[in-house]
Amino acid sequence: IRDRSSRHRLACGGVLLADTIQPTAPVKVESNVEGVDGDALSLAALPGLEVAANDLTRIVGQARSFAEIQPGDHVKAFGTSYAAGRVVAAKIVVQKNPRNAIALRGPVGAVSGATIEVLGVTIDTAGIPEEGFSLEDGGPLSRAEFLNRLRVGDTVNLNGTLTGATVRWRTIALAN
Repeated sequence: IRDRSSRHRLACGGVLLADTIQPTAPVKVESNVEGVDGDALSLAALPGLEVAANDLTRIVGQARSFAEIQPGDHVKAFGTSYAAGRVVAAKIVVQKNPRNAIALRGPVGAVSGATIEVLGVTIDTAGIPEEGFSLEDGGPLSRAEFLNRLRVGDTVNLNGTLTGATVRWRTIALAN
């Protein structure tokens, strides 16, 4: 756990006592719903990532409650992540028709050559066009510059096209 608490101590047995625990940077996930299991969604082409809802999650758009979200719906979820593979949504925007847009914004969990892991999802950046690399404020970067700057813990913003279960990532931006 990345602890950014103002007051904390480690108790016996490895238990962390804290006034507050800060999650990672805000995250965004966009894709078609593949499955609904209790209070969590699995999304097309984002294996290993679930979007969880709780009593504080706002559902907007073409659904008014989590129970109305169905496989095939297109969602944009905004929230936080406390662990790779799980996003706790503050807001989920629902459209009842599948779309081909896919997006992922979150912290980088691992970097190995051109392969990165974001929110537990493995992304091969080799398929992103050379002009698709940038800084989030709009400054372009070459693929090599981007990968040289990228560190575990950095936030990236990916956008792509979804065809069935296949993603073609078009852009990746490094947050400043």
